[in-house]
Amino acid sequence: MRIQLVIIGFIILSFIFADERPLYAQTARIDLARELILKDGTTTSFDHIILLLEEKNSLPDDTLKKYILLAESVMSKTAKQTQKDQMEYFKVFLVQKENSFAYSNSYCDSVIQHLKEEGREDIHLIKVLHLKASSLVRNSWYEDGMACYYESLNLALKLNNSDFKAASKIGVGWVYMEMGNLQEAINWFRNAKVI
Repeated sequence: MRIQLVIIGFIILSFIFADERPLYAQTARIDLARELILKDGTTTSFDHIILLLEEKNSLPDDTLKKYILLAESVMSKTAKQTQKDQMEYFKVFLVQKENSFAYSNSYCDSVIQHLKEEGREDIHLIKVLHLKASSLVRNSWYEDGMACYYESLNLALKLNNSDFKAASKIGVGWVYMEMGNLQEAINWFRNAKVI
């Protein structure tokens, strides 16, 4: 039954986040960005590096660090807030990947607190909440993970962002699935599909 729920969850995710472009187009863009970076550091743009960083799950830690450092060196002092947010997100991801649960959870908390103090109720806050929630759930802190997903869902509703509404609902469903409440998990997965 649990395997069936996981399969259902992945199917729902594939429908919700399906990209109309063929997969090879994304691969070609990544290969081009990698080629431009390796060819000549002077032509390296922040956007090329971010494209490579988006493959964060498949990158070894040392490569991820290298790309983060390269992006920071390319990013100008007059960088847009979205660029700064992207860098902060990848740093949080790297901290979670490399460090203990306690340290990465504390780091997420400090980033979240900083964003809230700045009055930043935006997509970046939702992304960091999702990173924290997934870390909590993977370490069996279900109630705390659920609270993060609910907070991100409320923020996504406030921002009227359908992608993050769905992602937050899938997160809540995942927590219920991990807690063994399979019917509630299915309800949340179906609810996410409706968006």
